[in-house]
Amino acid sequence: MESPRAAQLAEFLPYRVYDPVRELFINDDSYGFSLEVMPMSGISTQRADVLRSALSRNVPDDVSVQLMLYQSPKIGTVLKLWGQARAGASAAHELMTKNRIKFLSDGVFNSLSKTSSFMPRYHRVIVSVSAKIPKGTKEQNELETELQEYKASLTSAMQQCAGYVREMDEGDLIRLCSDILNPTTSVRPSAKQYDPSTEINRQIIETDTTYLVNRDGVETIAIREACLTSAPMRQI
Repeated sequence: MESPRAAQLAEFLPYRVYDPVRELFINDDSYGFSLEVMPMSGISTQRADVLRSALSRNVPDDVSVQLMLYQSPKIGTVLKLWGQARAGASAAHELMTKNRIKFLSDGVFNSLSKTSSFMPRYHRVIVSVSAKIPKGTKEQNELETELQEYKASLTSAMQQCAGYVREMDEGDLIRLCSDILNPTTSVRPSAKQYDPSTEINRQIIETDTTYLVNRDGVETIAIREACLTSAPMRQI
């Protein structure tokens, strides 16, 4: 008797291809786009009104907007840029920079404080917009136009409020999802590049990442040579 095949997480991810001309993701049953914006710790009442309009009143019918604040442990790129800005200094300063980078890297999964949880994170805000693909060609074209117009409006609003916004492409999405769904103890972010011959969802999950579904949640195991150590099992 043939044993049942274990389901792969990639089969449950909706991402399929990215259309660089229309600048839209074409998923299994929806169109969409994603923007990354700078986190905002405080804004004026005027800017809050702009955000409120962009994320509620100005949203087209049947369009879904999702916001994600990701406290990423992948701080390696930020530390690298910080270190490069201090390159060329005295030997003493270079040693201090090297030790500071190691100190912060070690604190990503082990609190820097002995009395509380204090772990460095790279804070990222992702705004994702999607809508179900209608059946008719005319309706599909209208939806594409509607999404592109809303993207322009949302981008403008985010630029006014956050000052920084960029549209995510297929490579950005693959690397973001890969970091989240393939947990490791490395502080370096994913360096995956998009392969146009393979659907996006198939490029996200690593072959050595295993998910164990139990009554209390989902545990993940990932063992990778690129890790500082083997990633521990952790609850989602």
